[in-house]
Amino acid sequence: MEAVTSRKPALVHFFDAVQLNSVRSLPYVRSWSERYQPHGLAVYGVHTPRWPLTQQPDAARTAIEKLELPHPVAIDSARSIWRDYGCHGWPHSFLWKKGGWLAWSQLGEGDYDAFETAIREVLEEAEMQPETGWPDLMAPIRESDRPGAKLVAPTEEMLISGSLEAPWSPDREGATIEAEYQGAAAYASLGGQGRVSLSIDGSDPVDMQITGPELVELATHDSSGKHTLTLTPDLGVEIWSLSFAPGLA
Repeated sequence: MEAVTSRKPALVHFFDAVQLNSVRSLPYVRSWSERYQPHGLAVYGVHTPRWPLTQQPDAARTAIEKLELPHPVAIDSARSIWRDYGCHGWPHSFLWKKGGWLAWSQLGEGDYDAFETAIREVLEEAEMQPETGWPDLMAPIRESDRPGAKLVAPTEEMLISGSLEAPWSPDREGATIEAEYQGAAAYASLGGQGRVSLSIDGSDPVDMQITGPELVELATHDSSGKHTLTLTPDLGVEIWSLSFAPGLA
């Protein structure tokens, strides 16, 4: 990183490709990469596994490729880069000035306007701003991302096996999981291979095909509310967790 920041500012984004908060932050990082790399910002992703699901490099590559990121990603399976940076959760982002001074550190989602403003400031300090001026800041991707939005806290993540160290897998055909949740969206962190049948609030089941590690969107809602989901996975499908997004009241 010293070699990079001696020439230009750099953004380093730690994430896990199948962890909800990480994936919710990626559209912003992707857009900043596309917007500011042409002006001199170096952007790097660091994939650090939260659980065994993405710990093997091949599994991490499979999950990362599905995200189609426009910047390079280092695979940090042993968490060595993570420890060097002193990370404490997912996602964790670091913005470095030209010359190697830390300009911004952020753990978790949110503060996207402030982060993008900081990117512009480090580029301006390095005299890398466009002659025509900056475009408008990114519009919020979700209404819940707007500064000052009043949100309802979602149900906490459900570890189906009770542990981050192992998934839940069906022991027989037709085994189901039913979960009640509060939120504006529901997601599953899945591994293995096969089909998963999904029903939301008693709706007709919909089948999804699972091919390796991925975070699957199960449902979205206009605002936060109480819902029930039912999952019926094939033998060979791994369910690591169910997670839920906050929404407007």
